[in-house]
Amino acid sequence: LVRELLARGAIRASPERLEGWDPASLTFEIVESWQQHAGAVLFLDAPVVVGGPSPAEVAYLDALAQLLGLALVQEHLRSRVSAQVRILEAERARLTGLFRASSAVQRLQALEEILQAAADAVTAAGGFGRAAIYLREGESLRLAVTSGVSGEEAARLRAAGPIPISLYAAVMAPQMRVSRSYLFRHRAYPLPPELARRMSVPPRADAAPSVPDEECWQPEDTLSIPLLNDEQLLGVISVDNPVDGRYPDLGQIQALEFFADQAAIAVAQARATAALRQEAQTDPLTGLLNRRSFERRAQHVLVDAHAEGRTSGAIFIDLDHFKAINDNHGHHVGDRVLRVVAAALRSCLRNGDALARWGGEEFVVVVGGLDLEGARNLGEALRREIMARVEATLSIHASASVGVALSRQGGDPPSLDVLLGAADAALYLAKQAGRNRVEVVASGQDGRLTRVP
Repeated sequence: LVRELLARGAIRASPERLEGWDPASLTFEIVESWQQHAGAVLFLDAPVVVGGPSPAEVAYLDALAQLLGLALVQEHLRSRVSAQVRILEAERARLTGLFRASSAVQRLQALEEILQAAADAVTAAGGFGRAAIYLREGESLRLAVTSGVSGEEAARLRAAGPIPISLYAAVMAPQMRVSRSYLFRHRAYPLPPELARRMSVPPRADAAPSVPDEECWQPEDTLSIPLLNDEQLLGVISVDNPVDGRYPDLGQIQALEFFADQAAIAVAQARATAALRQEAQTDPLTGLLNRRSFERRAQHVLVDAHAEGRTSGAIFIDLDHFKAINDNHGHHVGDRVLRVVAAALRSCLRNGDALARWGGEEFVVVVGGLDLEGARNLGEALRREIMARVEATLSIHASASVGVALSRQGGDPPSLDVLLGAADAALYLAKQAGRNRVEVVASGQDGRLTRVP
């Protein structure tokens, strides 16, 4: 408009004193841009006509101002539409990415794979640079997986141990709730030092110039999205470091909640499947392997030890006078004794060893890489630990007879049935010798068993 007035000679580029016009005088036009709101003010000075603009020129200026107002309205609408289109395109891309990730997560079966895929989806499609998933264990939250977090930082968080839910509640207070999630803004709420120590805080980054300070995400801020199944808290997805540097809007949070719901379903299904598998493979009373699962595990132990050129050992454990414990204290106490014995045996063995409840009050162990002295020492350690733990836990005296057998070196891989038969024979010797003792047998080249003093 100013260029148009200059071109028509209605105004001058530089004001000069003109007869009939005081330099302090001023003509201005209010340009209405939207719903009769002032969008601009056009100031005019130094008319070329003595006495100022005529009524016709004023009308002309009014018309130009109206045209300018219409142009501002058009530009305002165009910018709003463009911004809205960008927002919608970003939301569509985010929803598409999360929907695809949901489908991928649902196809997985292993819990660890499900959790890692969920965390990676949040950082790849959810609009955040870092994510951590915590699973509920009792009244605590244990870090399960991370994405966008360095390995060193993830190791530090795991070393800090589970976070009590009562402590984590500081970032999930009711006043922080947005939809079903919790947006913690540290400038509005204090972060307990103990919780800050147990959580990961990224380094402070410079905000984008286009992000107003009140919308700028801070390193200490976090968004917590609950993993819920039938209103039960399974865990929490904790995210921070948004890629655009802004606090998430409601649409972004609800998109993440939709994804979290799908992830929670997958987590619940994986846990249910694992529980069924565990039930099919374990003894319901002690949680140890049942006979079928034990035989598979034990066979792997034997084959691996034979491939390394090492001997294997089988150990039978039988509780002495267990019927008397049931008769004197009741079967419910007898069941507790069996559970304590199972815990005692676990504490003496490695993760790769095979351990099972064989039936009744009998337990069996197969270990690889043991020599004769090591096998005897392990048998003695099991016997002593059973006595000590039952006494300490239940104030009941309980002893065990232990039979140990060692496989031969060289030749074909040892037969599990033969090795267990030898350990059973050693157990019989221990019973004959007065119980509460360890007996060891070894198989000769002719296959005959010999008691080892």
